[in-house]
Amino acid sequence: MVEKKKIYCIGDSHALFFRGKNSAKISGVGLLPFFKICYLGPALAYNLCEWNTRSSGREQLSSCLDHLPKGATVLLAFGEIDCRCHVVKQMEKTGKTMESVVADIAARYLQVIREITERGFRVVVWGPPPSARDEIKIDPKYPAVGTCKERNQAVALFGKYLERGLVSTSAQYVSLFNKFLDQRGETQADCHFDGVHLSQKAMPLAIKELRRVKALSSWDEMIYFYFFVHVLRFLYPPIRELWRVVLRIKRGGCRLIPGVMKAVWGYYLNPSLRERWGGPFNGQSARQKIFLSLVGERGFYAIVETGSFRGSTTEFILKNTQAPVFSVEYNPEFFWYSKIRLSQYKKCFLFRNDSRSFIRQLTEDSLVPKENVFFYLDAHWSADLPLEEEFSIICKNFKSWVVMIDDFKVPDDKGYGYDDYGSGKALELEYLDNLIKTYRVNVFFPATPSTLETGAKRGCVVLTSSDVTLSRAVAEKTLRVY
Repeated sequence: MVEKKKIYCIGDSHALFFRGKNSAKISGVGLLPFFKICYLGPALAYNLCEWNTRSSGREQLSSCLDHLPKGATVLLAFGEIDCRCHVVKQMEKTGKTMESVVADIAARYLQVIREITERGFRVVVWGPPPSARDEIKIDPKYPAVGTCKERNQAVALFGKYLERGLVSTSAQYVSLFNKFLDQRGETQADCHFDGVHLSQKAMPLAIKELRRVKALSSWDEMIYFYFFVHVLRFLYPPIRELWRVVLRIKRGGCRLIPGVMKAVWGYYLNPSLRERWGGPFNGQSARQKIFLSLVGERGFYAIVETGSFRGSTTEFILKNTQAPVFSVEYNPEFFWYSKIRLSQYKKCFLFRNDSRSFIRQLTEDSLVPKENVFFYLDAHWSADLPLEEEFSIICKNFKSWVVMIDDFKVPDDKGYGYDDYGSGKALELEYLDNLIKTYRVNVFFPATPSTLETGAKRGCVVLTSSDVTLSRAVAEKTLRVY
């Protein structure tokens, strides 16, 4: 590939999106060779026109441009930090309107863009992504000021002023902002991989937009992208798992081979299995909102799941919390299926074990928090019902806990389904009555009636230790006190 085909991506950590990895770290080799990254640190769009600022953005930008070939295509990725951290802060500090604050930022940024185009570079301006939802906990090193709605409004205004200002220049504006908003104008849950930076799921859309403005026009780039990124990424995991099978044969672990083979086959050759129950939490949107509300209110130190199944709910949990997630699955096929699916998440710890033994092991592990833990119990599949024993272990060994039980009877709403394994083994309050009374457990049920729920419409109950009231979830009408 010749040098003139490269796009030089200059900016804050959002420029790292074009490395082709779900990572905000600058280490390692990028997967997309037609993008060359020049990372300037947390530089603000507002300060790019000034020398001697704290981030030295102007100095770094000037140095970077000095080393680029004449006439190169430059992609500028700035402004997300301004919209996330500084717009609302300046509104409160100065009393100005959002329109006025954002207009000032855009005007100063446009001044720099014009200077770069006048130097003979072809400029593409990359718009900031939507901001994370309020209930999603993000890394403290990426502070956010204002609500998600306010930050998204700032991003929208920023893009509007940039597009208007670029009309008189040769630069072009490219943004995926509107593509990751739902029908209510809220940020889609899968927009980011860490609550701040775009997921690589957006890369095909980005490539399409860059081709639209003719920043990428050669089929060479497209062929390279789809083959080396998509095809090789598709092939590597199953080859890796098959190699692990070979190693197990050598070590005499033949009992696990059928489960591993089924998992590899099912995950890569039958994608429809990935959302077998309709998606996370059985595809139930109200249930998902309950979880997000609980995460926002409690900020759990850890999350424990029994019954990983195919990892759909586990992946949703991982995407919407920064807490470590401990999940257990007894079935070998489902365990390996989840293992493959969730291999990219470093804060996910999967175990193959009986759920009762698993929770006991957690109580003995000094690295696992023993308070403010969320438990999602969904390991009940047969007559050997582990639920009562699981719940007993939790009550005896953890403090300030919250437990959500799937497939549970909602007493006053017959539209919600529940599991019944015979006499005395129906998942209902009577089954746990002794433990609830002994430990003075608080009981909550979904506030959303089954007629308004989506997906499989399975019932659930949320139980908490006596010191946990869940006032926010009740106020938001995701849960109701029973």
